[in-house]
Amino acid sequence: MAFSKMSRFEIPEERCLCHQERNDLERKIRKILAERKVNSIETERDVNVSCGPNSEKWTLKKVQEIYQNSKEWRKVQIFSCIPNFEKRDVNLKYQENVICKKYDELLHSNNEDIAIAEKEIQKDPDFKRFESILTNETELVLKEHIVEAMSGTPGLLLRSVHTDKVASQSKMGNHSALSDLGIEIPPYNCKNAEKCAGNNHKDECYRSENDFILLYVEGNNLCIRFVEVKRPNTTPWAKEEKKPGEKMTKYCLIQLEKGVKFMLSLIPDIPSSNIDIKAFSAFPETSCADLFCQACQPSIISKEDVEQMKLDSTYLRKKLSISQDIELPSSSGLDFLLAAISRLAGKASLLHTGYRDLSDAFTQEKQTMRQSIERLENKKTFWYLNAEQRDLLLNVNKSSLLRNFCFVGGSGTGKTQMALQVIRKLLDNYEGQKPIKLIMSSVQFGYPELRKYFEKQKFKDIEIEIVSLGTIVTNLHIIKEDYYVPGKKMYKMPVLIDEICKRFENVHTDEHIIFFLDEILTFGNPEGLDWRNLKPGPSINLLLAFSPVSLEKGTKLMVSKGKDPEDAAECLLLPTDASFHVQELCLRYRNSRSIQKLTSFVGLKIGKYLTSDEEPATCVDGEKPVWIDIAEDEANIEPALEQLKKYIENDKRSEMVLLYDRFLSAASKEILNNLGKPRTKGGFGWKVMEERLFHGHECDTVIYVGSGHLEAFTRAKLKLLIVTFSEKLEDKQWYNAYQSALSSAVQEKLIKKEVLVIEQEVMDTTE
Repeated sequence: MAFSKMSRFEIPEERCLCHQERNDLERKIRKILAERKVNSIETERDVNVSCGPNSEKWTLKKVQEIYQNSKEWRKVQIFSCIPNFEKRDVNLKYQENVICKKYDELLHSNNEDIAIAEKEIQKDPDFKRFESILTNETELVLKEHIVEAMSGTPGLLLRSVHTDKVASQSKMGNHSALSDLGIEIPPYNCKNAEKCAGNNHKDECYRSENDFILLYVEGNNLCIRFVEVKRPNTTPWAKEEKKPGEKMTKYCLIQLEKGVKFMLSLIPDIPSSNIDIKAFSAFPETSCADLFCQACQPSIISKEDVEQMKLDSTYLRKKLSISQDIELPSSSGLDFLLAAISRLAGKASLLHTGYRDLSDAFTQEKQTMRQSIERLENKKTFWYLNAEQRDLLLNVNKSSLLRNFCFVGGSGTGKTQMALQVIRKLLDNYEGQKPIKLIMSSVQFGYPELRKYFEKQKFKDIEIEIVSLGTIVTNLHIIKEDYYVPGKKMYKMPVLIDEICKRFENVHTDEHIIFFLDEILTFGNPEGLDWRNLKPGPSINLLLAFSPVSLEKGTKLMVSKGKDPEDAAECLLLPTDASFHVQELCLRYRNSRSIQKLTSFVGLKIGKYLTSDEEPATCVDGEKPVWIDIAEDEANIEPALEQLKKYIENDKRSEMVLLYDRFLSAASKEILNNLGKPRTKGGFGWKVMEERLFHGHECDTVIYVGSGHLEAFTRAKLKLLIVTFSEKLEDKQWYNAYQSALSSAVQEKLIKKEVLVIEQEVMDTTE
């Protein structure tokens, strides 16, 4: 395969970086495969295997049988990866700012001597940590491309394989036992062959780390691809791109050779004629056109290649010499794959890699998300705020002129959480004579989950009232029809809230009122956008939290602090009175990155989501959301949900809810509510409710059924499963809008679309 189009000019072989060493490696691999002989393995004899934190005596036959009957092996049939949970750092910009500041200080203290400053910064622990984060991120980006390219193909991708764990002699006595079975792992890291003579090697003699080992099957062949990833220590202040040197490139090739020898040592019983091996050096952040000759380019993964992967979904397979139309695996090919994987990463395996059970990913994501939220919402640090916002919250006190607060920002940025903390600050610092009454409300119908959440909050010994906005209007004897938007089922919200504040002061003359109104829907309401003239009296603290989602579609949504709105934009104009503080929250931390990317994309595509400087603040990537469309056929609701169950069947202790549109027919709602029945009564045992009752709340997993609803999508923390359903609607504007947006999201690889598979009943026509 030629990659000449990637180069502007050809590099001669004599200038190609490690050209000879690369050719030597290819010859060695061919020679090893040609000369190795098939050796039988003692599958009935014991060997130590890792079973969680402990090791037990098992036979290789038992190891293989257990893995063959596992859910993990079934997942391998459509491609899997280990580890199946990866952490990503969310503070890259912060870390970068820290080391840039340190570098500037070193530069200044060394009379602007760049060489000295560079040498000193390399020793700095923060710099080393930053480099480690960048290297990890580089590998994860490449991993995403490999998983995307191999999806649906029987195989496994192993990342960060530490070979000494397999040959551990000191801890498990594995090397001697493996040798007895016919598995000879070479001590390729031995520094003193004479001292270790007579099989006295230590664990470090077998030490090596392989970045990626990809195993898959084509026909009768076990195909193995080795990829070593390297990135030069490129600094943020560097004016030129740093290139890999000869030392780094040679070391990369040495690691590839060790990986090949290690893998082949574990499968001596598989004939070379059924093994296809290729090795690749990856420099994903480096332009390599001027480093390697045309003959070497096919075995190099460069920055140019990564850019091509983004544009062409088939490119990575070409690069790794993987067929676009892979021959279906034969039974013997699958047996080879099973033997290799069960020994490496089975339920009980020679190599304990961690995060390999299917339930591990969700369990770890749930735990990490919980820890992240707890850290970010710490009442002493408030890390989900920027420095200015933290200062404000920590200084809400009796002398402050700020009595009233507006909270705006995307879904999952902590608007409700911050409002509750401000309320606590106001209570702590209150020195007035009047007793305090706290009124908490939301612009929601019925008895929503958000109201239940309010009821769980603990405050000082004060009077608390938790009611709907409609109840407040009724209790204050406000004629609600006077505040309706003509022709729409909406309130003129700014003037209504102004009237409520005035009546509170008149009714509660002997009390100081703290009034918190959450989930205010203003976008899409022509008379709900202008709040500039709102000015509550001195006996009220008013807190308003605005929803980032619009009631309508097709407009760019903006927030403006008293300024004239931009052309062609729907602007929320916030109060201008000096007693108000506007808190714009940008760090989105209560959803996985995958859900954040999808909901932001869909919202902006439809024109239904606030345009802001939103950025992710969680290290949890999460699984890609999944979508099935069933068009108008309500008979397909249950089959679609049944098909989606495979995405949640392995999740342990998952909080899950099924949300449906309120405009669905009574028949469709009955189908869905029946699924909420216990399994013993024919249901799925799921929590089922109308989506508008869930606004402002959240859950690990959200399953949505309806024409499309962005607010419902944003309620998922870790997993989002969508079933779109038009139900013969006369007005299909929302269904069509979401079909278009979700289809675009499929193209952008933000969501996975599945086709509903209906099992046809086979009629018996025999007489």
